[in-house]
This record gives sequence, C-alpha cells and structure tokens, in this order.
Amino acid sequence: VTLMALRTTSIATAMFVLPCSGVAYAATWQSAISVPSTVEYDSNPTLATSGEKGVTRYIIAPETSLVATADQDEFQFGLGVYAVRSSDTAIVTDREDPRLRLGWKHETETGFYGLTARYEESSTLSSTVQETGVVVPDGTQKKTSLEGNWQTALSERSTLTNDIEYSHVTYDINSLTDYDELSNRVGYTYAWSERMELFTRLGIKRYEPDSSSTLAQSSTSYTPDVASTISSPSNCAVRCMSGSMTSPTPTVARVPRAACR
Repeated sequence: VTLMALRTTSIATAMFVLPCSGVAYAATWQSAISVPSTVEYDSNPTLATSGEKGVTRYIIAPETSLVATADQDEFQFGLGVYAVRSSDTAIVTDREDPRLRLGWKHETETGFYGLTARYEESSTLSSTVQETGVVVPDGTQKKTSLEGNWQTALSERSTLTNDIEYSHVTYDINSLTDYDELSNRVGYTYAWSERMELFTRLGIKRYEPDSSSTLAQSSTSYTPDVASTISSPSNCAVRCMSGSMTSPTPTVARVPRAACR
C-alpha cells in the first residue's frame, strides 16, 4: 500500500499561558492555562485521485493543567478540548474533541515510577490516515489508555527503564475495527564517557481486535533498538540508531540519523 502524504499548511498560531502557584496542605500547586490556535489549509484531505477539494480548518485547543507536588510525589491533571471549524463540513465536520489526563509520579533515591491515564477523542479522517494510510469518512476515534513507567539508576553510569501501556480504541464507523493494544518497552542506557552515551531498547506490542471482527487478526510485534549519542562542546548531538520490527507484516529496517540541538 502506498501512503500519500497529507499536504497541510499552518498559517497562524497564538498561545498564552497563565501560571500561578500556592502552598496548601504541605503541597506545592502549579497551574497553567494555554489556548493555542491555528488555521490550516489541506488541499486534499480525503486523498482523492481526481476531483480534489481543499478544506480550511480553524482550530482552537484550550487546555488547563494542574500539578501538585508533595514531598516525593507529584500529581498531574489536565483537561482540554480540540475544537475545529471547517470551511466545508461535507468533507471535514465541525468538532469539539475532549482530552483528559491524570498522572502520578513518585521520586525515589535512584529514579522514579508513576502512572498516567488518558482519554481523548479525535477525527478518524486525520488519525486513521496518518496511522494506516486508509482513507475513511470523518468519524470519531475514542482512545482510553493507562501507562506505567519506571526508571532506576543501576550505577553512576547506567540506567534501566521500563514502560508499559494498555490502550482501548473504539470507532463510531462500522468499517473500522475496535481494538485493544498492550505494549512494553525495556531500555538500558550507559554513559560511556562525558560525551558518548550508549542506548538499547526492546519493545513488544500486542494487538487484539474486537472479538466480533471477522477481518482483523491478532498480531505481536517486536522492536529492538540500539543507539549511540555523541555530543560536542558546541551542544551538537549526533545520534545513530538501528533496529527492526518483527511482526506478521514485512520487516521494517531503521536507518541511522543525526541531529543537532
């Protein structure tokens, strides 16, 4: 299947943040409100091969967040909405998609561990095309996820991490299949020197379609990664990464990459 790139241009963006903090019940509270907005023009949102029609989206995504810190514990709360107004509702409908985030993090002497729960809705016209390349009508994807993460320092130079996430996804379109997904990623980082860091990670992901589906099948993918990062005094970092994915689909190989920051 050949994936066609969406042609989207952002022409305006605005944001403001209102921070405040206080102390109550031996906890430190920090809050923020952000209201990013943008205007996008997509020349062919449905990836039509003929009779292309462009759509302008007017987007505003207000979000409020609250962080409470008490000793070694941190509690996070986020609530927002992703509102879209379309110039052609026959192609892209007007939307108000809610987003909710709840998190907890506990610091330890050698690292941390925590949990994060999320709920968000999104347009299938954008999310499904980006994830699979399959063009579907503009419906709603509802995703609920729970993620646990853990990190500990094994020594002054080495660190071990583990992330596990469970996701439940449903659609309001009959042509798309609801599914559950469970993933686990274990990583190990070693600081070879002040300027060189070695990293390796193994990811395992299990896909389980809804039991009523007769088309989709369960699958498991394995993704090993090996990488090294070399930094220079000028704050330029070069990262080389290699890996592959083993699943019922053909193997996907990764190429080395470099970046400066």
